[in-house]
Amino acid sequence: MLAYHNDPQLKQQILQQLQRHYDADEIVKGQYWQDGKGCAVGCTLHTDQHKEYETRFGIPVRLAHLEDIIFERLPNNLAKNWPIRFMSAIQVGADLSTIWRDFVIWLLIDPVDGVIQYTTPGTEVYHAIMQVAQLYQDGHTQQQMRDAGFAAASAASESYIAGANAAGYIAANIAHVAGAGAEYVYAAAHATRNAVRNYSAYAGAHATRYNENDDIYKHARNVAYIKISNKLIELLQKQEVTHDHK
Repeated sequence: MLAYHNDPQLKQQILQQLQRHYDADEIVKGQYWQDGKGCAVGCTLHTDQHKEYETRFGIPVRLAHLEDIIFERLPNNLAKNWPIRFMSAIQVGADLSTIWRDFVIWLLIDPVDGVIQYTTPGTEVYHAIMQVAQLYQDGHTQQQMRDAGFAAASAASESYIAGANAAGYIAANIAHVAGAGAEYVYAAAHATRNAVRNYSAYAGAHATRYNENDDIYKHARNVAYIKISNKLIELLQKQEVTHDHK
């Protein structure tokens, strides 16, 4: 599956459509597609069926769900342009099948931004996070990922350290995305959303000792979503294209 089915005109058409919605202030949060207005997915598809990203644009459905949750949680001034930014970053003819893998490995074990930083080497939570990341790196079966997800959740529940507890559950959610399999698309989508939400929520809570009404919390959460959005764009832009366009 190649992005935009290797057709530059397809990318141009959808960017023009999104630009019209942007110019008319029709890109809004909280609804998929209603009365000519909608969210990132709604203004792209004019429906709520994320799976159509694959058939219409050659974009994996997991990335559609990721685009969706990022849009809903970005600050409004950045969310409005997010659908255009997301679709613009995708190169015509690129194979996007490894983007989710690279994204979650960054989210888990990046030395600066990964949740591994909230754990201690040698602990069960640390091992569980590394196991999930290793399975993504080396390949896995659904059962292996389900087992890794269960181990991460179990380790998280037994940890009395807030950061390690949150990190373990994030790893469990990420494992559940792959463990669910294609036949459980809604379960995978739910796990995707939980992983990203938990990452940003902990960033905010960590900044304010879990006071969700504090402005510092809100700012830290926004910073986390901006960081996530920038990383996804970075991964999309650097994906190599090895095929000639139509």
